[in-house]
Amino acid sequence: MKIIIATLILMICSVAGIAQSINIKYEYCIDIFCLLDTSYIIKTNDVKFQHNTNKDIEVVLINKIDSSYLIMTHYPGDDIGKMSLFEVGYLINIDKSILSSYNETSSTLLTNNNTTLGMPMDNIITLQGMPDSISMQNNYTIFHYIEDDPESIILKKYNEYIYFIEYWFIDNKLSRMIFGFEYP
Repeated sequence: MKIIIATLILMICSVAGIAQSINIKYEYCIDIFCLLDTSYIIKTNDVKFQHNTNKDIEVVLINKIDSSYLIMTHYPGDDIGKMSLFEVGYLINIDKSILSSYNETSSTLLTNNNTTLGMPMDNIITLQGMPDSISMQNNYTIFHYIEDDPESIILKKYNEYIYFIEYWFIDNKLSRMIFGFEYP
């Protein structure tokens, strides 16, 4: 059933003339936090860091007003304070063990493209075009966008190899998004 839904989404967008993503509108900032930018971490002495099981360092921000979270991940080998991966979602969908050390924020967790949790699936398709692939996991429909062209603006700017975005939907509403650079 889930594969049929994903196939139907691709077919409808194809018939409607919505192209597969050729030029991704990069998600690279959430409010004042930007990928591979140290200015917000270096100036903040009270940020709580934690190590996850992969030995990456994470900063977890929680907005209790709208029950959302932002996890910023620092990969081994990254410059001090630089975050290579962002994940935003609703607290109800998070592994509670990650909440052992977090920072509160009043941020709305809005990206540089005005993407926010709760957006309808068709708004993401309008913004980004058709995804490179669609997968299903539990009750989620996941749109995958990948930028691996070494001549792309974002990869050249940050001297990285692969940039990706995942948009996770439940009931056609954005419930979680992950974007950033793949760990080599």
